[in-house]
Amino acid sequence: LNFLNCAADKSGGGVHLHGGAAVMEGAHVTFTNCTAKNHGGGLHAEAAVQQERGSITFRNCSAQKGGGLYAFEVRQDSGAMNFERCNAEIQGGGLWSGHGGWSQDGGSLSFNDCFAKETAGGAYSRVGANLTHAEFEECYADGTGAALFL
Repeated sequence: LNFLNCAADKSGGGVHLHGGAAVMEGAHVTFTNCTAKNHGGGLHAEAAVQQERGSITFRNCSAQKGGGLYAFEVRQDSGAMNFERCNAEIQGGGLWSGHGGWSQDGGSLSFNDCFAKETAGGAYSRVGANLTHAEFEECYADGTGAALFL
């Protein structure tokens, strides 16, 4: 499933999930050149995003918060989640996670060349994170947390 050159005047440049959790089981999803003026350039989820196997890639996505992904909660059980050249005007160049938290029980997570003008070039988590295998490469922020802000 590919989302290419998508844009939203509000949130969810590629997809805006209103309501229940999004469980991505074995899916291969790519968001490329997706933008939103508010939150979640590629994907905005008002509830949890849970990945089980498969891959999710956000490439060249941008928004105010969560350039690639903006979600209340992010859970990764297995699979690959990649953020490449994503950016945010405020927080979370690649990913922004809210009060539900952010946990990684397996799989791989990578942030490459992501940027935020204020906080968290790679990823921002409002209540912390439990990460097992995450890589941040060449991420930066004009403010604090070049790669990660918890």
